[in-house]
Amino acid sequence: MIRYFSLDPATLEVVPREGYRGRTVPEIQDLLFDEVGDVRVSTIFLGFALQAGGVPLVFETMVFGGARDREQVHHGTYAEAKAFHDRMVDEVRGKP
Repeated sequence: MIRYFSLDPATLEVVPREGYRGRTVPEIQDLLFDEVGDVRVSTIFLGFALQAGGVPLVFETMVFGGARDREQVHHGTYAEAKAFHDRMVDEVRGKP
């Protein structure tokens, strides 16, 4: 069962919503993007969660290029997503 969500722009809190009112694809929102050489780290808000229960994993961080190409991790909150995004950027830059 797909669950749909919105992202409150003021608080960055995830808010449940009833379907997508006729739209077939959720509006994916780019939140964070960093480019280090030829490697890009991107974090987006998906707007939906595929898992049936628990915290909806509606944020996705993905790496494009380099040794970790196509690695992706899903998160339940903006704070978790931002922390992981920043950690990945530091790793790409070679910082411990």
